[in-house]
Amino acid sequence: MYCKSCGAENPASANYCHQDGAFLKSHTVKYRKQEQSSSFCSNCGETVSSLSNYCQKCGQSLLKYDKEKASTATVLTDTTRVTPDLTKLGKLSALRLHHLKSALIPALIAIVVVFLISFSMMKSTEKLYNGLMDEAMQDSMMTNLIASDTNLLTGKLIGVTDIIMMANLQNPTVTVKAAGDLGFDSGSISFDVLAQNGFLLYLLIPFIGLFAAGIYAGRKTRGLDAMNRLTDAAGIAIIYAVFCTIVSLFAGFSHEANMSQMGIKMSLSINTHYSFFKTLLMTLLFGFMFSSLGILFSTNFRRITGNLREMIPAGEAIHQAIAVPFRGILIFFVIIFIALASQIAKFKEQLGFELDGTPLEDILNKSYSLVASASVQLSTYIWNLLHFASLTLSGQEEADKGSLSYHLFSGFHMTGEGIDSDLEAISSFIVSSDIGMYLKFALIIPIVLLVWAGFRIAKQQKVMKNLAIFSVLYAVIMMGIASFTDIGFAATTAEGGDIYKLSMMLGFSPFSTLIFSFIFAYICAFAGSWIYKLSAKQ
Repeated sequence: MYCKSCGAENPASANYCHQDGAFLKSHTVKYRKQEQSSSFCSNCGETVSSLSNYCQKCGQSLLKYDKEKASTATVLTDTTRVTPDLTKLGKLSALRLHHLKSALIPALIAIVVVFLISFSMMKSTEKLYNGLMDEAMQDSMMTNLIASDTNLLTGKLIGVTDIIMMANLQNPTVTVKAAGDLGFDSGSISFDVLAQNGFLLYLLIPFIGLFAAGIYAGRKTRGLDAMNRLTDAAGIAIIYAVFCTIVSLFAGFSHEANMSQMGIKMSLSINTHYSFFKTLLMTLLFGFMFSSLGILFSTNFRRITGNLREMIPAGEAIHQAIAVPFRGILIFFVIIFIALASQIAKFKEQLGFELDGTPLEDILNKSYSLVASASVQLSTYIWNLLHFASLTLSGQEEADKGSLSYHLFSGFHMTGEGIDSDLEAISSFIVSSDIGMYLKFALIIPIVLLVWAGFRIAKQQKVMKNLAIFSVLYAVIMMGIASFTDIGFAATTAEGGDIYKLSMMLGFSPFSTLIFSFIFAYICAFAGSWIYKLSAKQ
């Protein structure tokens, strides 16, 4: 017996395909021909033979059929014990187990790819770091100060597990403690530093692995409905999240060093750890999103979310809600990357032979990865600014708080007194440039993309409902982007009985981004649907 969905061969006794879980047996109704009992045609009354199938005069069919009776069920008496039928539950459990099994190999592919890319990044980072440290420490006494641990100078602070955590936007809490005698003074000091999010470019690592896993899973489940394919994506996400959560328990580092040189005696310890629950939630989200994109891509290699048009009723609206921010951010990424790369090329050309053999030369030669990371971050900031959200730089030093916000039309707004001088320097630099004017011109890009999305949605049925779905999903995606692109840190220092706090944050308010994005998207998309109606009437 062969499966009608995937073509896999199954035993004759099987009810479900062992490959994709499709139901193999269908219930067929059987009919039995009745014996001819009448000698006259029921239509014209002509005499007919018992062997005839049709009336010779009018052509009326004389055939009659009866349904075959199904096997009679056993009648339960009052003394019969009724037991629950566990067959359906067993089949349901088998289907769920099947989905986890079918997701195992794709999830392993994702894990292997993520590990290999992270390992490669760790090695390249170590090589660059060690080269810079060798140059910096040639004439320095610092190499003699560390007696028990050389990892601080050999670039082995960060391992492959830390790269995996950073790739999933997991940031460590770093605790540094130092105690000792400086010859003239003694005491202890501790630092607690918590980083906020990270650079979005690192998301390429899990994206590549999970996208490849989705393609593999999609090729295996081709022909099944959307729900089955999304179930496979959920299975991949669960396995990947379990792996990353286990990694979070072993990630981080713990180093201790003792210094004794020139009257200085000091002990230093550095410890890091990652959040268990945050890792679980974030990797579940990334695992499902990225593997789903891979599954959709396997359906038709010429498009990804565009396949949703034929798969679900509101597919066009969902496709446009995902595609518009991706297209917009990609446009600004290309523009910013070209601008920054050209500036670095000019800088290298101006310095010329003065860079030869210096650590700065190595940094500039490998700067394009940093340029790409900065370009992704800046492009997301610009995209959020163009949706009328305010980019805010806030800081706190002890009791002094201050913030500097920039809005596309209202410009800068400053609060606080303690760190005004630093914020004023930033605002004066931006005001002196033409960034505000360029941003206002750039507003054309999201307007055009959103109007085009509304134009495409208007070709479907239930336009107003689809416009609402598009706007809500688009606003949620924008809120997620605003949440993931926040960059900052919070540090607490304890020295003796004194506590010193310092924090800095750059980003957008997720709630205001949600509201402004919804309104902006709905207005532009509605204008696009209106343009389509006008063009259809002509």
